[in-house]
Amino acid sequence: MAFENPSHRILRAAASMGGQTVVAAGIDESGVRPETAERANSLVVSPAHQFPTGTVLAPKRREVLVEWAKKHDVLILEDDYDAEFRYDRVPTRALQSLAPERIAYVGSTGKTFAPALRLGWVVLPMPLVDEVSRELEGNMLHVSGLDQLAFARFLQCGDFERHLRRMRRLYGARRSFVTELLGRLLPDHELRGIAGGLHLVLGMPSHSAAASVRAEAYARGIGIDSIDQHSFADFSGPAGLVIGYGSLPEPTLEEALGGLVDIIRKRGREMAA
Repeated sequence: MAFENPSHRILRAAASMGGQTVVAAGIDESGVRPETAERANSLVVSPAHQFPTGTVLAPKRREVLVEWAKKHDVLILEDDYDAEFRYDRVPTRALQSLAPERIAYVGSTGKTFAPALRLGWVVLPMPLVDEVSRELEGNMLHVSGLDQLAFARFLQCGDFERHLRRMRRLYGARRSFVTELLGRLLPDHELRGIAGGLHLVLGMPSHSAAASVRAEAYARGIGIDSIDQHSFADFSGPAGLVIGYGSLPEPTLEEALGGLVDIIRKRGREMAA
């Protein structure tokens, strides 16, 4: 099973625990490069807003990916990560619509509603429906039927769409607040992955520098990730800090980012000395 490099380390760990041999698929500014995953018979992608880089899979690359999957008989697992939150244009269509017989589409309420609800869904190619249904019957019996019925009604009456429109405005404002603040205080550091989602990447000069800043930030009570945490061992792409802004109001973000800026400036002075 191939995963984008970098990609969420917990997903890769789950695949390994499930018996999969995990391999890397390279990415660039247009998204995943399928030709780098030749050994795989399945490929996990997050085309709407790749984690952790924030890259959006380009239209041309989507076509290339689908044709590659058909040619090599590869199952694509589409992790619909952050798809509902796009700020510069309307949300992109699901990749699954291009080849429903070749792509398994996976989504959840984790980002759009509440992680604690523990509800998700998968749209499968028909040959996989019975087998996956049997698997779910054996390990998903704890999901509340009442929660499922309540959420179904929430969808049917249009409240979910209204909720998403409101949250796009809220998260868009937070995105603008964070990008303006970091752009003003750290003008030499590139901001990446800001088109959508609930996180962005603050460019760093090296992976070691990013890891050092991350460790000091944690010591001060500032929780951030870095690209290297989610990379395969041979990753040589751009370094950066992964900064989430979805769950924090502006005053808290300003305080946390102020502390992060102090750490980065301090590290910069030490390197220059």
